[in-house]
Amino acid sequence: MLEQQLLITNNTGTAAAPTLRITALDSEGEEVEGAAVRTAFGSDVGRLIVPSSGGEDVLAFDGIPPLIVAKVKVTVVHVQPTPDVSVEADDVTAVPLNEESQPVECRDLFSLVKLTNHGKHEARVRVAYLLYTEDEPRQQAYKVIPAVQSLVTVPAHGSITVPITKETKDTNRQIERTVPVSMEVYLSLAQPADSSVTVTPSPGVLPSGVTE
Repeated sequence: MLEQQLLITNNTGTAAAPTLRITALDSEGEEVEGAAVRTAFGSDVGRLIVPSSGGEDVLAFDGIPPLIVAKVKVTVVHVQPTPDVSVEADDVTAVPLNEESQPVECRDLFSLVKLTNHGKHEARVRVAYLLYTEDEPRQQAYKVIPAVQSLVTVPAHGSITVPITKETKDTNRQIERTVPVSMEVYLSLAQPADSSVTVTPSPGVLPSGVTE
């Protein structure tokens, strides 16, 4: 598990889209001045839908000296209930496909994504393409790209194949099999997704971990 993974508990009794304020702290519990905390799935802007069973986001830190961040403080700013959402976060899986519509790894060249809903309710999801630093075990997602253009509705027990964005295709060709990557599906509200986000971590040095 990434040390920058943020696990989110939902005690509202229904799916909900929280807006979180995330503050980087040092080992003494003090706020790290100048640290910018970014999320991959938008829990800081109210875009990520968290099922009642809980969910997760991926954090990245920018503008900070090496090994400063020891944990994060998370404050719930707002919660928007989404009682019409009955799917679980892992009901929908994504498989990259090449130009011949054959399954490949997301480090290989691909042009399509096949989304499969294993649940009994339709799911509205977005797909993110994440690029990671090589610095295991302290990897950081330094770039997050919307892998598909918009919110996708995947029918219950069904599949849908969608093209990837031009930015994803161009990036995929540039870094083919040279950079650790992943493709992540997340439940989302029907609001515009952020454009790609890039952070510039210090080479070889990343935060020692985060907690809620």
